[in-house]
Amino acid sequence: VYAARLVARVLLAPKNTLWVVTTNPFFAPGLAACAGRLRGQKVVHHVFDLYPDALEAAGVVRAGGLTSRLVAAWTRFTQRTCAASVYLGRELKRHTEARYGKAKIGAVIAVSADERDFSPVFGSNTELREPLRMHYGGQLGAMHDAEGLAAGVAALHAELAAGRVNVQFMVNTSGGRRLGGVCGGGGVEVVPTLASVDWRRDVVGKDIGLVALTPYGMNVCLPSKVHAMMAAGLAIIAICPEQSDLAALVRETGAGWVVDNAGKNATETGDAFASVVRELMAHPARVQAAKRSARTAAETTFGHVEISRQWRSLLADLST
Repeated sequence: VYAARLVARVLLAPKNTLWVVTTNPFFAPGLAACAGRLRGQKVVHHVFDLYPDALEAAGVVRAGGLTSRLVAAWTRFTQRTCAASVYLGRELKRHTEARYGKAKIGAVIAVSADERDFSPVFGSNTELREPLRMHYGGQLGAMHDAEGLAAGVAALHAELAAGRVNVQFMVNTSGGRRLGGVCGGGGVEVVPTLASVDWRRDVVGKDIGLVALTPYGMNVCLPSKVHAMMAAGLAIIAICPEQSDLAALVRETGAGWVVDNAGKNATETGDAFASVVRELMAHPARVQAAKRSARTAAETTFGHVEISRQWRSLLADLST
């Protein structure tokens, strides 16, 4: 039904309409581009998730299998046919172009959060305010390193039991199941996801936002929730490969710390995560500094003014 509605809207729209179509579902941008050709319209392939890579990582299709090859062929067609492709990060752009070919115009533009929707609260001192409040919010699917994150929380059992650390997971039912035995322990809270406006109110006042991305997932997506947490004034601990877009985002903005999970099992990743948390508990000024850096980046590098400028620049290129 969605495919039919999309084609109908393209065919009924005026000539010279520009469409920005995300890869959910994967076939949508290419389909819109085919219909747009009949009307003299242009389509931007907005690469939210990359296919078939996401399906392969999730175990839905077998890498190199018939379904994977067919979806890959469609992605290559989409890259050739659309007027431009927009990627969430440099590494995602590099990987996409290496596997599926370059787009006519390729741009890296973050899917950011509007910083005006948030009112972050910062403490005026650097004394450790216990408990250190950490928050994970959003999807916890196949692209996210739930095992490493769960092992990290479990490794903090003494700090959790003593009330020095609090971890809130705001996830759906399937995401909660992936956390395994850490759910229900002292200092660990698992709550349902909230509507965006309610989440923005709830997350303000937390100290650290948690993001976890598998090594395979780094070539598939960039969790957009990290931008929202930065806009809320949270420092970031990112469990992800050092060469990922997510790691680059955290490092370049000074918003937090990276726990490299490339080539590591869950226990090793978890121990490294726990070590970072303990270090921050011993040096609370670092948390405050990272929180301010995160918010500053959300207002500048990833603020609505800069993101709008990047889209206007792309539109100008497309008009010529």
